[in-house]
Amino acid sequence: MNHRLYNALRRALAALVTVALVSCATAPETGISLRPIPKPTPPDPLALTHFVNAKLLEMRGRSDRAIVSLRAAIAIDTSSATLYRALARNFAALNQYAEATIPASRALALDRNDLPTRWIYHDALLKELKDTTAALTQLEILVKQEPEPIKVYQQMLNVHAARKDNAAVLTTLDRITELPDLNEAGKLIAAQNYQARGANTRAERLVRNVLATNPSRGEAWVKLANLQVLRGDTLSGALSLRQAIRNPERRVDARKVWQELVRIYGPAPRMDSLLVESPPDTAFQEQLGEVFRQFARSGNPQHSPALLERSFALFNNISRLSPRRADLYAKQGELLLNLNRPRDARTAFLRASQLDDDRPEYHLGAAHTMLYERLYEPAIQILERIKPLFTPKSEFYEKTMLSLGNAYSATGQNEKARRTFHESIEASPDNTNYPFDLAETYIREGNWDKAADGFRALVPRVEKDPIAL
Repeated sequence: MNHRLYNALRRALAALVTVALVSCATAPETGISLRPIPKPTPPDPLALTHFVNAKLLEMRGRSDRAIVSLRAAIAIDTSSATLYRALARNFAALNQYAEATIPASRALALDRNDLPTRWIYHDALLKELKDTTAALTQLEILVKQEPEPIKVYQQMLNVHAARKDNAAVLTTLDRITELPDLNEAGKLIAAQNYQARGANTRAERLVRNVLATNPSRGEAWVKLANLQVLRGDTLSGALSLRQAIRNPERRVDARKVWQELVRIYGPAPRMDSLLVESPPDTAFQEQLGEVFRQFARSGNPQHSPALLERSFALFNNISRLSPRRADLYAKQGELLLNLNRPRDARTAFLRASQLDDDRPEYHLGAAHTMLYERLYEPAIQILERIKPLFTPKSEFYEKTMLSLGNAYSATGQNEKARRTFHESIEASPDNTNYPFDLAETYIREGNWDKAADGFRALVPRVEKDPIAL
């Protein structure tokens, strides 16, 4: 630091500190008095010099040297809360809380409203002296003085938890919940702490308090559901989770909510209770049906049949309530086919196509049920009829062309099959499924050389794809 600037800063600090020291020594009287006002005693010049040096050293991060100057100042002036406060603060900066205890205590004896020093004193009692009782006493003083008492209560919770004093933790939580300005987030955190301590009734009451004023808070619905399930009211928990789904927010993991709903409505009795609800919540039933179907595709194959059955039950129930919706029958057809019920699936697809004949994919579904039963000729008739209705960019084009080509090959019509695959390759040259199935037509004819040539040509295209390879 520049020498002139350093001296200027010292002079400025000296002036400010003189005011601070004097103001600490005398408190203004309230009301009007005709008595002469005594002049404040000015600080000792040498003590002031030591204090200014200490302040400059503290600002430069040299608390170790600042402590030396402050001790010299206190040796001259033992009546200044400012000096003791600064000494305690510098000891704390060096994490020397044992040494901070005495100056902090003396600073507080001179100025009991000194919040930063009281926190230092609390930390010293807790960290160095391990005196949790005395530390809690300081927190009780702080909670009355701090403009934001919630952080004091949080520290109380930490101390009581460390002492394994569950009753004191609950009492402190009760005090927190009585704060007039406790916001929703604070209430939910308190509810979480109640639950962790086994006070589920108090936790649920607090969560319901949040929802009474803000029913769109999805996070609160999830917490309420958890508490309801814990006390054995699973269906009420499911209703709360459904509210969480209707009120999505960043803090709610929708996938976890749906996983829990799938778990709840998996057993037949609970599914039956959902299907007979009055009035029926068809929007939720449809969402849940889709989720069951998605979980069946991506989850454990052993669980897939049960998940598909639940999905089918939901879509079937909605179809009963909305019999003109073709898409619901198509979904049921897909589910039934995956459940190895091709005839029932075909009935569903045909019903869908009757309701909406402009959707060729419904006819494609019916053709797939025929292929499943090796009814190749009627399947080929349907596939030939709908083939022109799909462009190469359609999501159904590949399914149609592969199904038709393989149906031709299965009936010995390998030339037709190869023409179909060649047409597909021209339309979608990047798709490796077409040349693969093309090569397989030669296997069916026993033409191993042609088949080997076809597979060999595919290797460079699929060698980076282990599944295709």
